[in-house]
Amino acid sequence: DCRYCVYDFEYEMQGIKKNRVIFLLWSPEGSKVKSKMIYASSQEGCVNAMEGIQRQLQSCDDDEMKFDYIANQLKQHTASY
Repeated sequence: DCRYCVYDFEYEMQGIKKNRVIFLLWSPEGSKVKSKMIYASSQEGCVNAMEGIQRQLQSCDDDEMKFDYIANQLKQHTASY
């Protein structure tokens, strides 16, 4: 089933240690459509109710929950600034 996760994620970029507080929506492919819709529509309200969320990510399969995948997503986002 779908879940939210807030995590202080530590990684390295160009030899510098960084951390980002991420809000992660876990919405696996096998979840019921109604559950996915409820979680997706409630996500922004949850994020707005918290302070310090620096990045939002959504994962649909196990590969998107791995450290390297999340670190690469954060690096790509940081590089675009």
